[in-house]
Amino acid sequence: MHIKEITLEGFKSYASRVVVPGFDEKFNAITGLNGSGKSNILDSICFVLGIQNLQQVRANSLQELVYKQGQAGVTKATVSIVFDNQDKGEGKSPVGYEALDEITVTRQLVIGGRSKYLINGKVAEPSRVQSLFHSVQLNVNNPHFLIMQGRITKVLNMKPQEILGLLEEAAGTKMYEDKKKKALHTLERKQLKVDEINKVLTEDISPALDKLRGEKVQYMEWNKMQQSLDRLRRYCVAYRYMEAERLQQNGEQEVRAAQNELSDLDAQAAALDLDIREKGDQIEGLRTEKELQSGGEVKELTAEVDEISKRVVKDTSSWNNKKELLEAEHASCEQLAAALAEVDEEGMRAKMQQASQERDEAQAALNSAELAVQAAQNELAGAEAGDGRDASNRSLQERLADAQNAQTEAEAEAKAADTRCKHLQKQLAEQRKALASKQKEGSKLQQELAREQAAVEQCRSAAQALGYDPAAAVGLEDAAQRAQAEVQRWRERVDELSSQLAAVDFRYSDPERSFDRSRVKGVVAKLTRVADPATSTALEVVAGGKLYQVVVDSEATAKALLARGQLRQRVTIIPLNKVSGREVAAPAVAAARRLAGDKAQPALELVGYDAELSSAMKYVFGGAFVCKDSATAKKLAFAREINTRCITLEGDDFNPGGTLTGGSRNNSGRLLARLHELAEAEGQLAQAQAALAQAQGAIQATAAAAAQYKKLSQQLELRQHSLRLMEERVAGSEAAQLLEAVASSERELGEAQAAVGAAQEKKKAMVAAAKELQHQIANFAQERGKRIKAAKDNIAAAKKAAEAAKKALKAKQTALQATLAEAEAADGERKSLGEQLAATKKAAAELEKQVGQLAGVVAGAKAEYDQRKARLDQLHERLRECDAEIAAASGELDALRRRLEDIGVEKKRLNHRLDTLRKGMTDSADHLRKLLREYPWIEGEKAQFGRPGSDYDWEARDPKQVFAEYEKASSAIEGLSKKVNKKVMQMFEKAEQEYSELKRKKDVVEGDKSRIEQTIGALDEKKREALEKTWRKVNVDFGSIFSTLLPGTTAKLEPQEGCSFMEGLEVKVAFGGVWKESLSELSGGQKSLLALSLILAMLLFKPAPIYILDEVDAALDLSHTQNIGRMIKQHFPQSQFIVVSLKEGMFNNANVIFRTKFVDGVSTVTRNVNSATAAGSSGQAGAGGSKAAGRGRAALRENVRS
Repeated sequence: MHIKEITLEGFKSYASRVVVPGFDEKFNAITGLNGSGKSNILDSICFVLGIQNLQQVRANSLQELVYKQGQAGVTKATVSIVFDNQDKGEGKSPVGYEALDEITVTRQLVIGGRSKYLINGKVAEPSRVQSLFHSVQLNVNNPHFLIMQGRITKVLNMKPQEILGLLEEAAGTKMYEDKKKKALHTLERKQLKVDEINKVLTEDISPALDKLRGEKVQYMEWNKMQQSLDRLRRYCVAYRYMEAERLQQNGEQEVRAAQNELSDLDAQAAALDLDIREKGDQIEGLRTEKELQSGGEVKELTAEVDEISKRVVKDTSSWNNKKELLEAEHASCEQLAAALAEVDEEGMRAKMQQASQERDEAQAALNSAELAVQAAQNELAGAEAGDGRDASNRSLQERLADAQNAQTEAEAEAKAADTRCKHLQKQLAEQRKALASKQKEGSKLQQELAREQAAVEQCRSAAQALGYDPAAAVGLEDAAQRAQAEVQRWRERVDELSSQLAAVDFRYSDPERSFDRSRVKGVVAKLTRVADPATSTALEVVAGGKLYQVVVDSEATAKALLARGQLRQRVTIIPLNKVSGREVAAPAVAAARRLAGDKAQPALELVGYDAELSSAMKYVFGGAFVCKDSATAKKLAFAREINTRCITLEGDDFNPGGTLTGGSRNNSGRLLARLHELAEAEGQLAQAQAALAQAQGAIQATAAAAAQYKKLSQQLELRQHSLRLMEERVAGSEAAQLLEAVASSERELGEAQAAVGAAQEKKKAMVAAAKELQHQIANFAQERGKRIKAAKDNIAAAKKAAEAAKKALKAKQTALQATLAEAEAADGERKSLGEQLAATKKAAAELEKQVGQLAGVVAGAKAEYDQRKARLDQLHERLRECDAEIAAASGELDALRRRLEDIGVEKKRLNHRLDTLRKGMTDSADHLRKLLREYPWIEGEKAQFGRPGSDYDWEARDPKQVFAEYEKASSAIEGLSKKVNKKVMQMFEKAEQEYSELKRKKDVVEGDKSRIEQTIGALDEKKREALEKTWRKVNVDFGSIFSTLLPGTTAKLEPQEGCSFMEGLEVKVAFGGVWKESLSELSGGQKSLLALSLILAMLLFKPAPIYILDEVDAALDLSHTQNIGRMIKQHFPQSQFIVVSLKEGMFNNANVIFRTKFVDGVSTVTRNVNSATAAGSSGQAGAGGSKAAGRGRAALRENVRS
């Protein structure tokens, strides 16, 4: 199907009727100047095809499609297109119009927005027109057959995913997407249905089933109770029947017995009334005594104790503060003393002396060096002058004379020393003679001195042999003091916590003599050990009020405590032999671990306890989980396989029954946490007491050694004192003085003898020196040159040494100055530290004085407090005794009153029985007849009444108990009858059927979901296969078309590196077999050809009967435009092309050319037939093209304006 003729009237620039006939079935071109109306022809085609996006026909509203928008008298726009429908091939003729060779479609628009369609002159619905065009792939609202210049620009900028989208449009896989969307929508609806079914099951059916199960259990229980009631009723009726018979026979005797029993009860009641009055008087007296005692001295003592207690606390606080201040001052003193010790005056003085000494030594070295220089110069001068002067600037003759003089002096000194030796030898002999005469006295003193020294050494050895270390003893004393302080601190902490936990302090009196208190285990809270304090709050919520209950070994102990234990408050007692606790079932625990992991644990696993308390702990903690967060608690509490109470660490309570308890909690009420803290404090106290006991034990173990060491130390001091006195006595004796004189003379004699030797050596040296000098004088002339050279060398060396000595002196002077500055700074710091230390010591002394005073004040206040407190405790103890006596008397009084009430009840019962007997004797016959009338079964079972082993055995079952059971059962059934649902069995069966039906529907829907998901997978696979086929085909055509438009090149579509083609495609271009890295290397014209080739290749995949191209060659030069024309003829021989172009290279390839002009405000159209192209196409078309060739005469020009 192709366009044969277009008629325009009132459409845009075509004001009057214009017929554009003779469209070629293959290649038509429309050209003309800008604004002449050439594109309006394309707009008219789109108008008839039913375009909805008016922007594509350059209009904002339908009214703008009418000539001058109806302002020039033209009020409607009409466009008719005649389609040639002679080709009836598959897909080439519109569906339903295969029998027609020609189809005329008209669209008319009237100002005001009214529009209508006509097909072959008959009005048609827009949907029918759309279906006509869609059946031949002419969907103008998704126009792949309409190629505008802007579309080419968009293709150049497309991303790989967008290019893949073009392939999807070409392949028609949108159909798969639509089916997939529908399938997903259906899947969503199925899921909603599943959710709805689940919701109904969860919120309606399951709760209803659970409720009906409970009602079913109630019904079964009611039915069972009803049967039991029937049996009890028969027993009671039989007993009443027999009693009625017996009453008839024994009535008078029983009346007298009841009257006697009633008289006894009256006597008992009178005695009890007397006891009650006496007991009331006793209680009143005790209360009066208590009021008198508590009203006077107790109040005064309480006020005084409170006041003294406050004062003690205040004074103790002040005392502790002063002690802390004193410790701080002592620490400051130690720090200042340490700092002062670091600033060492002696060390600094030594440092200064050393620096000064080094400076002096350097100065002496310099002086010596300078003297050496002078000596060397003197030697040189002596050598040059010929007199042999040396460093002392004396000639050889002068030195020889000096040596001879020294020899003479040495001889004189030797003589004098020899004379002194002889004198000292004589004096020493006399002194030794005198010493010998005093030797006996001196020997005796020496012996006494030796004895004293031996005694001192013996005491010292004995002390060392003890192995006693005084320093270690001091350390033990310090450790004991520290341990004592720790014990006091932890005892105060334990007392403080114990006072806060008074609510769990269970006190009782022994209910019987020699009562074994181990039978009372204690309060649950104190018997529980919490492993992790973080779980305390949760465990308290789990246990609730059971934490305050008391655990005992048996119910006998419990009864004894309640009766005679003088309990001060109401308590609930748990007997271990009776209590039955329950644990969380093992399947529930396993399910909780599977669902929550370590976020939930059974509460029982979080507490520690003794094995014998197992049943009580299961009763308290056994039925709940402790969870780390609310989400876990909620999840487990309402899980069907768990269905157990769950508590969070914050104390929120999730109950499967539907209640949730939570909110703010008072931290001060955390009982288990405080008990845990108390246990830790008691542990610390025990450790401190153990440390104190250890320290005291160590001190006690060394006490005997310490006493012995002290005794030996005192003896050592006495012996050392005696030794000092003896040493002084020996030193002052005449023998000692003579011994000292002998020693002194011996020393002087040795010195004199040494002087004689020295003088003789000096004399020898001087003789040798004189000989040497005489030798030098004789040989001086021969060695003069050698002496001069040696003197010059000595001068050079001496000067060098003098220069080094100067430098060393300068360095030592600098060091001395630095040391002086450091000493000056240290003096200032030492002075400051000394002043601070003195001030701190003064403050510490004042604080020590204040601490001593406050210690006395605190001790006095504590003594006064202890005295008043003892008296107050004594009075309180008496008040407690009064309370105990009042409580005991009140208990006895209550027991008496209860006994009196019991007697009153018994009297009423007897009176009632008397009335019954009297009345029964009268009415027994009527009663027997009434029972037989109401219960016909009596006659048949009468023989069994009272028979042993039967259902009416009066001996086996107490009739009173049976009557009580009957009354209780009647009441229970009456109450239960109001709650029991009699139709529950039918309702439960119906609910189960509904549940099963919904489960079946759910399974069906889920099966449908599975099949839909499989269908979606199949659709995705079909889409992938179709896209791959399209990609392969388009890729071949793309390369072929591009090489036609731009010879020597090729192009292809390929996936991005490392990706599949389903993730996107990108365009690759090769010039001369070399692939370009980027499209940015192409010119603008090459890019346009590339984009046009891609579009045409996609169009070629599913060719449409008609293609419209609007100035696609705008960016191309003439040669490329010609190539486009040839390409269209080569690749699209089966389609009709209508091309708008301004370039001859394009429209010269067309078989028919329409030229538009704008004349007098309206557009006109002229038709030209291109003879060369028409002939070519005719030859190619064969017989089918002969008709067009006959119509197209060369150079025929006809005006088609009418």
